[in-house]
Amino acid sequence: MGIAKCLGWVLVGVIALAESVCAGGFALGARDGVTVVGRRVELSAKLEKRLGPLRPDQPRRRLDFQLGDQRASGLTDSDGVGRASLCPLTTGVVTYSVSLRGEPSVQATGRIWVLEASRPVVVCDIDGTLSNMSGFRVPISGGRAPAFAGAPQLIRDLARTHAVVYLSARDQSFRPSSRAFLRRHQFPSGPLLLNSWGLDQGSQREQLLPSRHGRFKLKVLKRLQERGLKLTLGIGDKAGDAEAYEGAGLRSLIRSSDSSIGARSIVFPHYARLRQRFVNEGLLPR
Repeated sequence: MGIAKCLGWVLVGVIALAESVCAGGFALGARDGVTVVGRRVELSAKLEKRLGPLRPDQPRRRLDFQLGDQRASGLTDSDGVGRASLCPLTTGVVTYSVSLRGEPSVQATGRIWVLEASRPVVVCDIDGTLSNMSGFRVPISGGRAPAFAGAPQLIRDLARTHAVVYLSARDQSFRPSSRAFLRRHQFPSGPLLLNSWGLDQGSQREQLLPSRHGRFKLKVLKRLQERGLKLTLGIGDKAGDAEAYEGAGLRSLIRSSDSSIGARSIVFPHYARLRQRFVNEGLLPR
């Protein structure tokens, strides 16, 4: 994907409908998280101002988070993202709330997937891996994208023994369409971890380049491992995915016809081939 297309995604993302609760001139969107029981997890939410079709980020505003009886707060950064660290005490999908201090009507709810430390985790990319749609069309109709043949059933079968984490370099503004795509094809429930694009800092502008997406994903995977998650499999389609999965020590599985992707990755041309491999290994039943 070229710079022009990447910038197009940014412009569409600015005006995309966010998965948020909007009130009082603000839009507040809570993000997914994942951890193991008894380990702290970062809760985060993005605050924007509603100015017609624009959503400028709101820095240095205090956000208050609540998870059960636990409370914490954090200031939003230059991207309008506020963070706090709390510790879930039970497994399952738990909800947390976040609100803008001084504006009680501006609030949102997020979800945390709390896993047993022993449960293996499969990490899945979306674009070109699960979603079979050209990148330039995703900002407009990504929620209605077709899935690659065999992908939904394979991931559902893996979910019987693994937790599923969806990790994509898509911007946070594509959360609603990404969720719509996963629901449409009945992919199993799991946290959706997305990138955060921007233009005001060099590190943000780097995220517009596909060549940087592997670094972003590797950083996320390392954080998940630090929380105690047992990451075992990574499914993707690009060299950046192989870079991230191999760098984090996952078994890297890349959907591609290019057998040279990755130094240690297993390349498969279609999901029927990957399923057969898993069946032969006993990872899936015959």
